[in-house]
Amino acid sequence: MRSALGLFLLSVHLSTQVIGPVPAISIKLEPFYASANQKRLAHKLASPTALAVSPSGNVYVFDGGNSRIVKLDRAGRFIREFGGPENRAGRIRSGGLSDALAVDKDETIYVLDPIDPKVQIFNSNGRFIRSFRLPFIADNVAVNTKGEIFLAPVTAKNGPLIYVFSKDGRYLRSIGKRLVAAEGRLPQEINRVKLAVDRQDNLLVAFRSWPLIRKYTRFGKLIAESSFRIPSALMDEAASKNYSLEFFEKHPEASFVLPLLVHSITATRNSGYILLNGHVLIKLGRDGTILKEFKLQLPDSNERLFISLAAEERSNRLLLLDTRSSSIYAIKLDSPGL
Repeated sequence: MRSALGLFLLSVHLSTQVIGPVPAISIKLEPFYASANQKRLAHKLASPTALAVSPSGNVYVFDGGNSRIVKLDRAGRFIREFGGPENRAGRIRSGGLSDALAVDKDETIYVLDPIDPKVQIFNSNGRFIRSFRLPFIADNVAVNTKGEIFLAPVTAKNGPLIYVFSKDGRYLRSIGKRLVAAEGRLPQEINRVKLAVDRQDNLLVAFRSWPLIRKYTRFGKLIAESSFRIPSALMDEAASKNYSLEFFEKHPEASFVLPLLVHSITATRNSGYILLNGHVLIKLGRDGTILKEFKLQLPDSNERLFISLAAEERSNRLLLLDTRSSSIYAIKLDSPGL
């Protein structure tokens, strides 16, 4: 694993070694929930944006187009919906790619409201328990076994990378430093992250538009940091010239369009996986280092857009959410190449 200093220097002066083709691996996708095959209208998903899996194997889907949460069992059968527009308390509202939810060990569900910033909490039957307001917009959430809620803020101002709250909305602490300390539009976007918590309650952090992964203890100690290769399809040569933290620090309001690299991150029993734009998966080791980076070779790749993944460990598989077909697919973790 590279040193933190080495990674920082690599990040500031992005070289051609970091951008390039990613090897493709042929993987079999198993249908888990095909929205088009559902006979009842209420069972059909519409532009789903996020999913989470409970320890029991139940799957919760943020159904963005219908502004609700859908609960499926571990076999992919529809159980119930909750939080729809008809609800006054616990009403779910969609923010597109900012939609996020998390499930804890007791199968309590935490859903972010990106419009009226708050965390909404439901039990496994979809009953609204409580909510608490946030002093910032958040677009990602993770929960550990202690019931601590980790939130990723979206702000142009300098501050902590992650905030930690209790279930009743008390501020507990902050974690991590931002990549760019300057204030402005570009610093806001480059510091947006995706979160996951592993079995040891360590926090996995993947920057949405920068090829860097961090691993923290629940108290905020940085224990690992790794960089990954940017698939060449996501970054052209012209854009790469100004793609540096140094440039973003000096020109925080420049009209630079950042690439969307990371869609989602999840933790498994012995590792973790990151879903990149363009059907690319990154496998992490237990210590947070990168073990493998590969592209899913699918016969109909152009017809799919995977934007969220979650580990379902009881069945030893990854679930991938395809927002184009509004369906969920499964990949066996013991598949060749994984």
